[in-house]
Amino acid sequence: LRGDMAALRISRAPNVFEPEDNIASLLEMMAGMITGRFGEPVSLQRQTEFFNKHIAPWAPHFFTDLEGAESSVFYASVGAAGKAFIEIEREAFRMSAG
Repeated sequence: LRGDMAALRISRAPNVFEPEDNIASLLEMMAGMITGRFGEPVSLQRQTEFFNKHIAPWAPHFFTDLEGAESSVFYASVGAAGKAFIEIEREAFRMSAG
């Protein structure tokens, strides 16, 4: 992940101490690649590669687990929304490839 971040000129903010491999940071990186926050907007091909490598393998499982949080209606709702979002993104990248 850090190698891909360096190649994309993405660096961790000096006041952030959490590891980069959390869902919030990864989705923030995706947003920055789309909007050009880290320089020029990143090509759709590169966005797809980043998504498939760093988000798609585990994010659906993460959001499914979060959706099952019985102790918090809020987190369960975030899980449901996140799971739907990741599925939409996955399908959009698939459609753009063919």
